[in-house]
Amino acid sequence: MPKKIIVFEDDFRLLSAMSTILNSSKFQVISSYESYEDYSKNKILDLSYDIALIDVNLNGISGIDIIKKLKSRNPYLKVIMLSNETNLNTVYDAFINAADGYLLKIDAITNLGVFLDQVDTCEYVVSNSIVSVLVKIIKNIPSKQFNTLQSVKLTKSQHRVLTELMKGLTYTEIGHKLNISNSTVSLHIQKIYRAYNVKSRNELYQRL
Repeated sequence: MPKKIIVFEDDFRLLSAMSTILNSSKFQVISSYESYEDYSKNKILDLSYDIALIDVNLNGISGIDIIKKLKSRNPYLKVIMLSNETNLNTVYDAFINAADGYLLKIDAITNLGVFLDQVDTCEYVVSNSIVSVLVKIIKNIPSKQFNTLQSVKLTKSQHRVLTELMKGLTYTEIGHKLNISNSTVSLHIQKIYRAYNVKSRNELYQRL
């Protein structure tokens, strides 16, 4: 059965090219929208998509803000961002908000099928030119996170939950990955917030 794909893209030519590439025995574009607002107007929303392809720079709600809106409804959805940008902050924002991949639009035209074939086998799907950006992120952020983590005493379970939380995973995704219930995840996160003296995930990101 082909993987079901939803696309958020306001460039009609790119959308048409991707649809031509993807509609095969492996993939099928079920729905496409120019914005999240257009998508939310549907009275009946199909939540059974396997992959979402989202333009970073959409009109209205940004592509990055769409990630969690979709994953809150379908935590197993794989979200791949599309962009012409290689800006470090943009790439970081995408992954910290739980994106599963980041492709340059040129790759969405030339090698999209190849990249999407990797969705089930790779933790992240990225264009080759984005790898260097991720290396910069990894070099710049972990030391700060490590120093902060050492200054706050957490249990091993709380450390594991915190690690997944900082990847942008939802409560349901964290529970599924760590094999614990949503209520246990919630309890750990409440204790983590108290330990860091914060009230939200955004405040926690700023602390770390």
